[in-house]
Amino acid sequence: MNKKLILTGGIDVGNSDTKSYLNILTNPKNFLGNPGSLNTFPSIIAEKSPVDVSKNDLILNVIQTPLKSTLGKLYYVGEDAKLRSSNYHKTFDIQSKNISKVDEDLLSFLVFGSFAQYILKNGIMDSWKGNEIEIEAYLGVSLPISDGVNKHNQYVDGLTRGPHTFVINKGERSLTVNLTVKKAIALAEGEAGVYIFQHPTPTIRKQIEELIFKTIGQNDFDPYEEFLKYANIQTLDGGGATFDSANFYDKNGVKFFDPTASRSLAEGAMTAFNETYYYGTQNGLQLPDTTALINLFNRPTDHLTSRNKRAWSQYWNQARKNLIEKLIDFISEVSSKANFDLIYAFGGGITTLNKDFFGNEDNWLNLAMNNKLHDIYGDNAPFMITVDGEIGRYANTFGLSMQAAALHFEEINSANSESEKKKKASKEVNAK
Repeated sequence: MNKKLILTGGIDVGNSDTKSYLNILTNPKNFLGNPGSLNTFPSIIAEKSPVDVSKNDLILNVIQTPLKSTLGKLYYVGEDAKLRSSNYHKTFDIQSKNISKVDEDLLSFLVFGSFAQYILKNGIMDSWKGNEIEIEAYLGVSLPISDGVNKHNQYVDGLTRGPHTFVINKGERSLTVNLTVKKAIALAEGEAGVYIFQHPTPTIRKQIEELIFKTIGQNDFDPYEEFLKYANIQTLDGGGATFDSANFYDKNGVKFFDPTASRSLAEGAMTAFNETYYYGTQNGLQLPDTTALINLFNRPTDHLTSRNKRAWSQYWNQARKNLIEKLIDFISEVSSKANFDLIYAFGGGITTLNKDFFGNEDNWLNLAMNNKLHDIYGDNAPFMITVDGEIGRYANTFGLSMQAAALHFEEINSANSESEKKKKASKEVNAK
């Protein structure tokens, strides 16, 4: 077996989970690769306690990297981290810290964790001869719009500067990874998903649709068909910590990203959960923390939970109403600075705010937003539609993979061109 892997793909690190699509591409023109390479895991790590007895857990130890990271300590990653005490958990806390994802050491663990997931899922951990592996990568990553161009460039510089060395521990097996990122690109969250559905090749678009259908079990893509009919659009990516507005203008039927008219709101679905928890506990309801409240929100509405849900429901409605009002002000401000035909909303935060505390979709967000926009702009108001949050996330991940494949293809072409120049020069010298 070769001592080096060359991987190309996208990594979309969300506040709640991380999605990655890494592949060995024999032809970077076809970026889809192996559908089985799609991975999703919770965006959480937990430091390994000295007294822990780990059995078959995924544990990472970052040895060196120019990225923000904690070196030399053992961390559980993803599902295995969720099982650990909350005292050891690290999750994104952008709101209270008022910092960017680039400044969180969690980001590097989740990026490296994506490579670990690929290695485990493809059986490389067990089949690789030796305890060390070299990986070259071409990456597309997404970062919040609020991080800005400078932070995006800073992160790409850290990725490509390297070197990155980390150890994957799984059961009794350890594998040291020496990662070199040859080329990388950072796009605003939600930006890559727009590019993927205006891919110039119809067969590629069809493959993407089928892959997403298969992954999330849906078979209706009408929202994207509607989206392509409109000229100027605003995407609204709602997450746990932020709402990111990415704006696109149409030129000859192709959508182009406009960073100057894009904004980020430092509020998300967690704002509503935190406020609900505050209201409830102030009025005598008992739950240990916000995490317990979220678990209650996500539980089936059986007879064991319905009484508690009724008690919390009124506070949830008040909290999300408050958040929706902030979001309406944010969208109205953004819309006043650009001419939009459509607001295209997706993400887990959007899905959550469109549900009551019993899990029923009541579309509060959609109704409130469209009514407010109509009050402001009348019949010329942009219209907001929402799609399943997972569709948007997977579209973004595939879009990042497409951008990474373009970087890979660009380098191959450059190398071939340079080789041809050398051959031509050699022939000219020999002819003399």
